[in-house]
Amino acid sequence: MKFDIAITIDHEANSKVKDIVLIKELLKSYLKNKDYGSEVQEINIGFICVAMRMGYEKFHLKRTPRYVEHKLMKNKFTNESIELNKYFTYDIKLSGDQFNFFVACSDKEGQEFIAKEVLISLNNLNSLPKKVKDFDKDMLRKDLNLFLKEKGFIPSISSS
Repeated sequence: MKFDIAITIDHEANSKVKDIVLIKELLKSYLKNKDYGSEVQEINIGFICVAMRMGYEKFHLKRTPRYVEHKLMKNKFTNESIELNKYFTYDIKLSGDQFNFFVACSDKEGQEFIAKEVLISLNNLNSLPKKVKDFDKDMLRKDLNLFLKEKGFIPSISSS
């Protein structure tokens, strides 16, 4: 499965790009050879991390989840053909308090925060169209949760 996180970030949070990219690359590599069914082949998450200043909110709207079975398009900047095939996309947008925490936290806290937000965002998979039958979203959630715990980004709850 193809996986990517597209980052929209402002100058206040520039120091956190490396934390987002770390999680993105780990998940991308982990999911590269995974198969959760034939009807979702690519997931792209938009990660919007910008301070909401008066008058700029309209430039950073959170997109609703969208599934594209098949679409051929052209990149308007490079004129390159792009084919979307069994593609699912949605956004994570940090709100005021989330943004402030993320900008001020340590690298470790930032990485844990991103991992948690990605896991929470998987609830967007519930908005896949009913026609998408051959996709095991529960297994994807379980695998990512376990993987991020193993990598130390999600605390394990010990049973004592």
